[in-house]
Amino acid sequence: MINTPVAPHPIEVTVNDTDNSTVKANVRVYIRNITKKSTLDKDTNGNYIVTNSAGLALLDAANLPITTGQALEYQQGDKVLIVAYEPGKTHDAVLYTISGDSKTQTLNLNPVPHAGPSVYSTQRILTIVGGNTTGTVYYAKVYALDDGQLLSHIEVPANDTRTASYGDLRGIGASGGFVIERENSGLLVTASVK
Repeated sequence: MINTPVAPHPIEVTVNDTDNSTVKANVRVYIRNITKKSTLDKDTNGNYIVTNSAGLALLDAANLPITTGQALEYQQGDKVLIVAYEPGKTHDAVLYTISGDSKTQTLNLNPVPHAGPSVYSTQRILTIVGGNTTGTVYYAKVYALDDGQLLSHIEVPANDTRTASYGDLRGIGASGGFVIERENSGLLVTASVK
């Protein structure tokens, strides 16, 4: 049996600095297909995928590795995490369900450290602080990197802050690593990470 190549599914990612507007170069970007348990973080030359001087990075779901037990790199309906990060400094992420032919995504870095795409990370969150500069209630979501499990859903009131202690998130189901997704760029999230 011959595997039919999947169609390209380019994902264009623009990364802004923590001010939500200044494009940021040399930020690492990766996609994690949580449905098929595969990660794409390096180009065909083995270099990390990073944003260019315009803050852009281009990934393609068709370049994801095929994992054990899978026949395709991706399929419509697969759930993927799109993550941008500066090792040990900042990150932002979004959970995306693959549909259509392509995806354009903007990520705004948060001052929350991220260990990178390893699902074997021992990184733990001790406290999360959310600040909301808008007049609408928004949420921050904490996902397990391995399987995309929602570990915490934090409501941050309008024009307010919310501090939440969550101890070791690995203890509530994360098998390694985490990412935080903000519902709106007016939501500021920081975390004490160990």
